[in-house]
Amino acid sequence: ELGNLMQLTTLFLWNNTLSGTIPSELGKLTQMMDLELNNNQLNGTLPRDLGNLMQLATLYLHNNTLTGEIPSEIGKLTQLTKLDLSFNQLNGIAPSELNLLPNLQYINVSGNNNFSGNLTFLCENGNHSVYTNDTIANASCYCCNIDY
Repeated sequence: ELGNLMQLTTLFLWNNTLSGTIPSELGKLTQMMDLELNNNQLNGTLPRDLGNLMQLATLYLHNNTLTGEIPSEIGKLTQLTKLDLSFNQLNGIAPSELNLLPNLQYINVSGNNNFSGNLTFLCENGNHSVYTNDTIANASCYCCNIDY
């Protein structure tokens, strides 16, 4: 079982045509620092258990078909520096808990047509690169690098 790999720090499974949902037992891998499941066919929602990955610095889940909202538990990932959720089918409003990520330097949420929110709060405490696009209703970050 994947959740038993307690000392795992890096998991690269990108470009493997993986399908199905992201297993919630990934939340048991508390030493995980780099999780890259991008460019697959993963669907379903982001597991709230990902908020248990307190050492996580990089979370790449782009180019899948993930749905639902970004869970507020993402705000517990205080070591997170890079978050890429682009080109999924995420919806809802950007959770304000993203503001609790003091080390976040890069976030990409472009290509999520039903995602909205104001991301300017990410820029208030430092230099961040925030990538959105004009398909995101009401998403804005006028103080950051925006890729339209």
